[in-house]
Amino acid sequence: MLTQRWNKRRASYRPAGEVINTRAYEVAPLDETSAKTFVLTNHYSGTYPAARFRYGLYRGGTLCGTAVFSHPCNDWRPQDKWRRCRDRKAAPACRPHRAG
Repeated sequence: MLTQRWNKRRASYRPAGEVINTRAYEVAPLDETSAKTFVLTNHYSGTYPAARFRYGLYRGGTLCGTAVFSHPCNDWRPQDKWRRCRDRKAAPACRPHRAG
């Protein structure tokens, strides 16, 4: 079994069970410019999302990976519906559907 990696928009493959020495890496917040440059250079799609949070993965002080968290399509959360229903004292539209 192999896992896929991307470097300069080209795929490579590594053994699935390969162990990563986590002590050799550090994670830190990353500025927009550095994150965007890294993603556009390395990610297979060559596109950059509307970033909300950005973190860099560093090995020996060199940026070797990024994690970019985007904005959701909307701010809807399932628990919000149930909270509204509870606050409206279980209005009919909020009651669970029962199969007949």
